[in-house]
Amino acid sequence: MLERDEAVDRAENLELQLRQMEEDRNRIQEDLNFLQKKYGTLERENDDLNETLSRYHELQEDKKKVDDELLWMQKKYGNLERDFDDVTHQLEKAQDMMRFTEEKLADTESESQSLNRRIQLLQLDLERSEQQLEEKRVQADCDFEKLKSAESRAQEAERTVDKLEAEIEKFSRELDVEKDKYIQLCKDLDDAYTECLG
Repeated sequence: MLERDEAVDRAENLELQLRQMEEDRNRIQEDLNFLQKKYGTLERENDDLNETLSRYHELQEDKKKVDDELLWMQKKYGNLERDFDDVTHQLEKAQDMMRFTEEKLADTESESQSLNRRIQLLQLDLERSEQQLEEKRVQADCDFEKLKSAESRAQEAERTVDKLEAEIEKFSRELDVEKDKYIQLCKDLDDAYTECLG
């Protein structure tokens, strides 16, 4: 009778252990399914991160192009300013010469015809200088607008790059956290499996 009771107890213990192992197996399977889904999510997040990095590199290239264009526009604007100063100086000289010639004309009537011709030439030079000055002013205004547009694009590119860098850093931190969780979960599963075998 005692042996029968012991056999029944062992059978019950074995059945209990079997149910426990079945429950552990189901739990491990659920954890495995969860990890597989999580792994798929991590893969998608990694793809998103790679795409973001690609966009970041493209924006870096665009920023470099804008910076080069901005530098070129600044140099051109500097050259236009020097040309503008030269034309202004020439205009002032022409105006001074014209005033001198008019005073000379008032002093001597005998040279009026010659002076009139010189005045006409100076007037033509003055008109050409004024025309050149106006053209330089128009060109300077146009280039200044382009310069402002280039500066705006450069600032926008820098803001976009800063935003992408922040997103990349955030994704990297989240990915590291998920990887640590995944490693710890795998270790827990290994420990549970070892305990079941033991």
